[in-house]
Amino acid sequence: MPERHYREYAAYYREQPFGLWRDDFRFAYLLTVIASMFGVKGQTPSDFMPFYRPDEESNALQQAIDEVFPDAVIVQARLKTV
Repeated sequence: MPERHYREYAAYYREQPFGLWRDDFRFAYLLTVIASMFGVKGQTPSDFMPFYRPDEESNALQQAIDEVFPDAVIVQARLKTV
């Protein structure tokens, strides 16, 4: 893929995110609405997002991706402890 295409793709992703994270957010938003219908107050979509603790393998994979694509768009999840 030429660098120009990659940069266009990255700009498009910043404007219109897609993929599993986006699907998770849509479902979390739906769960927030359903919870509010049942009287639960103060819930936000982030309360329903599935955040996973990265393991060593995925961390090594992310480092390899960062080396190949240093300007890539990174979406990081904040781990919520209960």
